[in-house]
Amino acid sequence: MLVWRKKYSIGVSRLDADHLTLVSLLNQLHINMAEELSREAVEPVLAALQCYSEHHFDFEESLMVKFGYPELDFHRACHDSFCRQVTELARDAHANHDVARGLRALLGRWLFDHVVTVDGRFGTWLKANRITVPTFHRSRRAILPPADQRQPCHA
Repeated sequence: MLVWRKKYSIGVSRLDADHLTLVSLLNQLHINMAEELSREAVEPVLAALQCYSEHHFDFEESLMVKFGYPELDFHRACHDSFCRQVTELARDAHANHDVARGLRALLGRWLFDHVVTVDGRFGTWLKANRITVPTFHRSRRAILPPADQRQPCHA
């Protein structure tokens, strides 16, 4: 089980909240796999990741554009790669392949290679440039859809 640590925070509350959701998804996937429920665990996590990709990446990239972040193109390429990997896993899941281990590995790598390292650089850059991102209070669809709505997110 992974525990969120303050050192993982990039200092932007909405982005950190989304990143914490990924930790929760990874932990739920781990629990379900330990209880031999891997097939049941994959579909809702994949649905959540599709919503995550739509909402989180768009918001994060919009901040980078707004503030002139110099690594935007690299960051966008990382996001595109993640989306392709999630799409491939979703195809495999629909073909009834066991993708739980691959999904767990993808989430683990993403959390440490991207969130902590790459997103961490964005947080450091914001601080170095004395940029404060305001807290956003707009309503948005939850990243993890209800059990009866396990389909790609397009809201």
